[in-house]
Amino acid sequence: MVLFRVDKVVVVALVDATKTTMEHVGAQRMELADRGVDDTRRLMGLYGDLRRLKDYLQRCVGAFRDRVDLDISAEDLPLLAGCVRRCAELTDQRMTSCVDLRERALLQARRELLIDWAVEFSNEPMRELPLPKLTAATSPAMRGMRTRISQKFAQRRAAGSHEPYIGPLQSMPSDLSGPLPDGEESTTAGASDAATGTAPALPAPAPAATATAEPAEPVAETAPLLEVARVHDPQLRAIMAVDLRSLERAIAASDFRLAAIHLTSVLEGALTDHAISRTRDLGLSNTPDAWNPQDVLLRVFGEACEVKDRAAAHQLFQCCNLIHPAQQLKTPIVVTALAFRKHYEFVGLALRRMGFTG
Repeated sequence: MVLFRVDKVVVVALVDATKTTMEHVGAQRMELADRGVDDTRRLMGLYGDLRRLKDYLQRCVGAFRDRVDLDISAEDLPLLAGCVRRCAELTDQRMTSCVDLRERALLQARRELLIDWAVEFSNEPMRELPLPKLTAATSPAMRGMRTRISQKFAQRRAAGSHEPYIGPLQSMPSDLSGPLPDGEESTTAGASDAATGTAPALPAPAPAATATAEPAEPVAETAPLLEVARVHDPQLRAIMAVDLRSLERAIAASDFRLAAIHLTSVLEGALTDHAISRTRDLGLSNTPDAWNPQDVLLRVFGEACEVKDRAAAHQLFQCCNLIHPAQQLKTPIVVTALAFRKHYEFVGLALRRMGFTG
């Protein structure tokens, strides 16, 4: 079994993907029967597998509250991946004919969520569903999805691993393909420590590890993550200064596991400092130690919070379990350079919205 811990909104999307695929399989069976083609046994078996998978996902929706633990068998994972890929293509197709701006924005958010999880679930060998193709042409979004899946497979083969990846959501930029090479500069030159009021800048992405790779184009330096002087509470300011120095050392050593832990701590400290003076506006009670950092972050985002923000917040705060070996036995998390860069960018977005950066 392969365990994924996801937000309920993701499971609802998976239920819809399997249900939609079931409808397509049913329509294909009817079409073949009308044409007198006796090829329904394979489709009947596929329909039964889809129904079983959909029923399991629906039970998970009812059994959990906000976070859902999915135990997907190795046999069902390729089928689920195929359903999600097809539903992503269908959503992309619907966007081309949608004229309502609000509906189009919802479809785009849904498409991005499905693409992210299509990449996450896909594993070699991929299972192609015996259904007609939805479109003859491939949109840029669908080409991007296939490129990310191909890059994921290439990285697995290069690492000599074909096991399903279990860890943070891999909606990563395509220009960063793995841990930084040994000896490569990991921080911007002359990066200031926490005493100067700035955090380390994220290392520039490494070139893709291929036999014919060309040198990567120069990448502009990333703006400082956090200006410590903007933290109001003196105790939190001191704690975050220590975390920022530790984060800088972890990035320099390409220790992305430790860097993710310190990055999560930095965000939690900033959230606490931001919320202390806004408890009434955010609807918070009790003392800060009783707050759920993920819940506080979503309240800070408010109506501007998108589906992808919820998924990113969930994946980031799962990194807190990296310091609990017992949790790692149950749900292993691997923090790659790609995953860390995505976490870093999301934390930067959150800090900007709270006013901790210029």
